[in-house]
Amino acid sequence: MAPNPAVRESSVTPGKTGTLQKGSCDCHFHVFGPYDRYPLQAGRSYTPPEATIELYRKVMSAYGVERGVIVQPSIYGNDLSLLVDVLKQYRETMRGVVSIAANIEEATLRSLDDIGVRGVRYNLLFSGGAPISEAQTIANRIGRLGWHLQVLTDLAREENFYRDWSDLPVPLVIDHFGHFSTKQSVDAPGFRGALRLIEEGKAWIKLSGVYRVTDAFYPFDDALPLVKKFIEANPNRIIWGSDWPHPAVPIQPKIEDLIRAIEIWLPGCSLQNQVLVRNPEALYGFDRVNES
Repeated sequence: MAPNPAVRESSVTPGKTGTLQKGSCDCHFHVFGPYDRYPLQAGRSYTPPEATIELYRKVMSAYGVERGVIVQPSIYGNDLSLLVDVLKQYRETMRGVVSIAANIEEATLRSLDDIGVRGVRYNLLFSGGAPISEAQTIANRIGRLGWHLQVLTDLAREENFYRDWSDLPVPLVIDHFGHFSTKQSVDAPGFRGALRLIEEGKAWIKLSGVYRVTDAFYPFDDALPLVKKFIEANPNRIIWGSDWPHPAVPIQPKIEDLIRAIEIWLPGCSLQNQVLVRNPEALYGFDRVNES
């Protein structure tokens, strides 16, 4: 597969500067390329356009996003070269979530911790993902570093989600709304199990990739009931992510729509501050932003 052309700045035109609060964090984004320096893995499931860290920062800074969490994409496998270089360059304002082998050396884990890695992502959704038993093995190792385990899963398929994850020795982070379709009933066992873990403070939910769980466009009305359930469960365990540059999505969302949706999902400055600023500080270890 030959790489697609680079993401063009015109396709992700920024909106009004300063939309979000001081210290706001995008807790889920990816970077691709430049491909002559960071080539993609053979056998990957998709080939995204190049989307560099420089373009990401230019786009998101226009909305007041000051901090970010770069997440290792599947198309780079366990090659962390790009992620490591980004964290080394933006050590103060960025953190990372990686994909690693279960037998990774302890010294490598320590070096990743030093540059800002704070979690390991496990794919439990698509074919080729790791079994739960391996994820729990990794959790036992990263617990000493204060990291978390982030899972890519579909809560609609998880009949025993609470039972499977309630004894995890590290915090659990569920990304992309748990891939839980807005067409599903919130009484589904997997969704109820996730809510229980969130309520007990054992799990976090990412309000990211809403376009992966709904066919609706802005203002994503059918996702609001899910958000309300998460808020009712525990507003201290909710974080937000842009999922930039929205890989493997047939219709690209508008950045400004994702930002504007925050005001609908999280009414009031206090709740927005909790989700966009305070919660990321707690989960990823960012320095606390002074209120002024």
